[in-house]
Amino acid sequence: MASLFYNACILTCDPTCDGILKRHRIVCYNWMIVDPDGIIVHINSGTPPVDVDLAESVNCGGRFLIPGLHDAHCHLYLLAHMAKVADLSGAGDVEDVVDALARKLSELGGDSADPPLLKGAQWDQEEIGRTPTRRDLDRVSESVPIVCFRRCWHIVACNSAAIVRCGIDNFTADGYVKEGVDLDADARPTGVLRENAVGLLEPLLSMEDKWEEKVELLGSVLKSLPSRGVVSVQSIDTHKTGAISDAWDVYVHLLQCDSCGPENELPVRIIWTSDFERVHEDIRESPRTDFLHHERTKIFMDGGLGASTAALLDDYSDGGPGDKGMITMSDEQLDEAFVKAKSANLRIEAHAIGDAACDKILKKFERCRFPDEYVGGPVITHVQILNEDLLARMANFHTENHGKNNILFSNIQPQFTASDLPIILPKLGHERAKTSYVWSSIQNIGRSVICGGSDSPVEDLCPLKGMAAAMRNVLHPDQNLNLADALAAYTKNAAECGRFRDKAARQTDAEKHSGCLARGSLADFVVLQSRPSTERRDGAPMEQLEKVLLTDSVQIFWTYIGGKQTYDSEINPKCIVTDCATTTKIDPFMPGRSGRPLWLCPCCK
Repeated sequence: MASLFYNACILTCDPTCDGILKRHRIVCYNWMIVDPDGIIVHINSGTPPVDVDLAESVNCGGRFLIPGLHDAHCHLYLLAHMAKVADLSGAGDVEDVVDALARKLSELGGDSADPPLLKGAQWDQEEIGRTPTRRDLDRVSESVPIVCFRRCWHIVACNSAAIVRCGIDNFTADGYVKEGVDLDADARPTGVLRENAVGLLEPLLSMEDKWEEKVELLGSVLKSLPSRGVVSVQSIDTHKTGAISDAWDVYVHLLQCDSCGPENELPVRIIWTSDFERVHEDIRESPRTDFLHHERTKIFMDGGLGASTAALLDDYSDGGPGDKGMITMSDEQLDEAFVKAKSANLRIEAHAIGDAACDKILKKFERCRFPDEYVGGPVITHVQILNEDLLARMANFHTENHGKNNILFSNIQPQFTASDLPIILPKLGHERAKTSYVWSSIQNIGRSVICGGSDSPVEDLCPLKGMAAAMRNVLHPDQNLNLADALAAYTKNAAECGRFRDKAARQTDAEKHSGCLARGSLADFVVLQSRPSTERRDGAPMEQLEKVLLTDSVQIFWTYIGGKQTYDSEINPKCIVTDCATTTKIDPFMPGRSGRPLWLCPCCK
């Protein structure tokens, strides 16, 4: 029998609006009925029907009820693996980095650590004064290889043991220098590797966690997500980007056992993204496509802004002549990726931060013959640094391909704006900054469908915080998204980008309307602790929700997936200062740049 959810302030994006041809708008209801298969069969305002057989009636207490939240870009296993990595995000100088690494090495068993490798992550040269080198890390250990990732994961600092173990000294001894290997005055490696040069550490990075550890770590992270209101993530978990070569198998195992939820279900829906270099190896059948789905593969066009490896059309403002960052894929590799994706019936997701990277991938999409050379719906992730020509070409791509299932998705990370704020003008200059981090222009001028992600663990996996950052662009206030557009980015648009399927892997109304609360859609939703006021002076419910998101701590009360409760704050409240997901302060000006979140819980704030 069905379930009735009533006495709620239900706010959802209108599923008939795409945000481009028809601007997003929010519609309001106060009850809905969900059938036993987890599909909404009735939703409306006023008095619920009395002629429906109900298994339960759930009083929502007048609270806000919104669609379940999606993260359209993250690295779940990398986030899980952080439990075994030295956290360098709080380092204020190089000495702090050395001390944190020494403590972690001691926890792991010192020089007898198993495996013999120490990893650190989340350092930022802007905060510690400079990039750490092999000489710094040698002070921690001269025998255990040490590999430390910058917070963007595009630069690595390693010690001498790592350099020797991977034979990087031999490259320079033979007179061969690989792009991305920093050298000192004596032409020897400093221990700093950038972008593709990180691949030289393959002998170390190929050492993965044991199967049991992978299952435990990933399962633990999955179970934590409903407390953040998350119902779906689009995650890139590969050997190249997450130190895991069998992520799909781990997800299938978790799906088929009951270690993190009912058998044949997961706490969240997973849209998994593969690495194009291993796309044929990674293809597997999913036992439940509504919970685990693989529909695209990932390529990297450039690096990151903080690392000065994002590919720019003109020189970095704080760099030397010719310092334009790094294009990380050749034309031949790009062609190969598209051929592989097409043969596997997968879409392409392209990491592109700089304007040169965006230009190159957009040219490739423009040259494609749809659907002969490419499966529709391309995704460009980050799209941070643009120009007027790129925005115009994005709009032209939409005009030429609209209606052919080839909508261009722009996968943005609004939290990056506050994190990158100190470096944007120094690295880009005022003129280039005018068309950078322009979320509203991407949608309204570029006519691209915006979906929101965190790039976790680079930023906090907290869609409510991402929505707030999208509505308050700290670089360009005129680029603020309104509530309807921000909500769509983390619900309707993200779900459309992920392309849900039902249990039989068919396109259905549930896919069409996933991310919205409408008749025929999946009953994935979140109930917030907050209630709208009935006082006229407080404004309409939409206005009140916007104020809650921008000015208050937001507490998740309940989370439901497919009509089943996955989180109840009254039964399982979170109260861990370093990972308090029930109440998250979402002020973009707060301390905590990229990987240094400030979590607040009801009893600790």
